Amino acid sequence: MTQEDAKRIFDRALSFVTADEATATIYESAEATTRIANSEITQNTAKSDEKFEIRVAFGNRVGSASVNSFDDETLQTAVQRAEALARVAAPDTEFVPCPPQHPMPEAPEPWDKAVVQCDPACRAEQVKEAIAAADAAKVSLAGSLSTRRFTSVLANTKGAFYRHAGTKVRFVCTAMTETSSGWAEGVSHRLNDVDTRALATRAAKKAVAGQNPTDVQPGDWTVVMEPPAVADLLVFLAMGLDAKAAIEGRSVFSGKEGTNLVAPAANLFSDPLHPTCRSTGFTSEGRSLRRVDWVKEGRLKTLCYNRYWSLEVGRPHTGSPTNFVMSGGDATEDDLIRQVDRGLLITRLWYIRYVDPMQLLLTGMTRDGLFLIENGEVTRGVKNMRFNESPIVMLSNIQALGRPKRSGNWMDIEAPGLVADNFTFTSGTSF
Repeated sequence: MTQEDAKRIFDRALSFVTADEATATIYESAEATTRIANSEITQNTAKSDEKFEIRVAFGNRVGSASVNSFDDETLQTAVQRAEALARVAAPDTEFVPCPPQHPMPEAPEPWDKAVVQCDPACRAEQVKEAIAAADAAKVSLAGSLSTRRFTSVLANTKGAFYRHAGTKVRFVCTAMTETSSGWAEGVSHRLNDVDTRALATRAAKKAVAGQNPTDVQPGDWTVVMEPPAVADLLVFLAMGLDAKAAIEGRSVFSGKEGTNLVAPAANLFSDPLHPTCRSTGFTSEGRSLRRVDWVKEGRLKTLCYNRYWSLEVGRPHTGSPTNFVMSGGDATEDDLIRQVDRGLLITRLWYIRYVDPMQLLLTGMTRDGLFLIENGEVTRGVKNMRFNESPIVMLSNIQALGRPKRSGNWMDIEAPGLVADNFTFTSGTSF
């Protein structure tokens, strides 16, 4: 959807508004996926979606509605429905009137024509390379290759207008033997950045190396965590940065803003213009976003302030993170492993759930590649284990950082591999 297309839709929709103000958003996307099982393509799917959403306000009474068509009759129906709801809604005590246009830095969109043009035949060629690598290693391969394009546009009755468009490709694969599995992931906005053969080769090597895994005792271990495993925990930290919850005493971050929170090696930030992890540069409230340093050299610099709480407590507006980046170093994975006398190498985590939200304590399990490290070398596969750990504790126990890598599905995260001490495993698992 071009800027001109969106403006025409907004002009028509906002002309129907009788409320004091309105903010409208258009979301448009198209995604296609090729799935693999037992080293064969099993499915090709494609879906597209377009949505118009409008939020209106009479004073501080707010109503919203959404539709999936852009013709005049449907747009008018959406506006009328939102206004009807606003008239009977309870007053929103945290309502802030929509803002005028706020400057947004210009930068090339994370757009790759090759992703848009990648049809089932194109994806089949990419997948074919991965299957060939798995066949060479005599393992079975499962996974998916997805390509996506998307556009998000926002306008309001104060004259604000923002647009963000991009592409994304994600390949995930699991290689399997009778007694083990290995996993790898590649994510980028450029098709050529995702090397399916190399990723399948990596997954296959893990599966082969992890055959006939043995038990180790639970307890506190030194761990080498690959970037996806780090990202699996960081997403919970990103979701927990809400200033309102902290101010009201419902958060692990209550009273900790401005204090030293984790190890000085930890730097966490969001930046919509990040070169390898670009994201939407505006909020649903109609404000543009800039880089925000959440944790700087271990210090909690700021929490996540929407416009209301920014005004309420006199703190700079941050908006919610649309990406989440952790700075790293230059060490390779082998460099990190060589630093560990005895520990565990973690490929990724799954089935993560809260144990104690007030401590940001999480539980979950390792998956698709857990290995014993002895004297700086990976020596054998280990049966999966359950952990109880907080990302804050993990970041407090950093001993070394590796190279950052983009990860994630619903939230874009770029995280480094790392070495951390005293990572707590509570038990083994039965698989």
